[in-house]
Amino acid sequence: MKTLIYSTFVCFVICLAAFVIGDLRLTLKISFGLGMVLLVLSTVFSGSLVSGNRIRSNYHTSTEEDTNTRFKWTLHLFIMSVPFFAVAIIIYMVLRQSMSYY
Repeated sequence: MKTLIYSTFVCFVICLAAFVIGDLRLTLKISFGLGMVLLVLSTVFSGSLVSGNRIRSNYHTSTEEDTNTRFKWTLHLFIMSVPFFAVAIIIYMVLRQSMSYY
């Protein structure tokens, strides 16, 4: 729960800074980019980007503590990406709606 609160706060501060600059497209790029970086890091830590043989090898050689640590990092990074994607989707909808008037 603390991870979600912290990432929401960081997302809010970054988006507020970009909004003060006055460029919603910059805010969209920043929030989507950070969301993607966090999501990619989450998949890297989960080990889902490796082959089946490597997954099997990691399963048999890692300890329970390693598995729990990897799962914890995966979950925290995924949760951290959610506010950034939510802001990116909201800003995209606002920009798309404003473009339809022209």
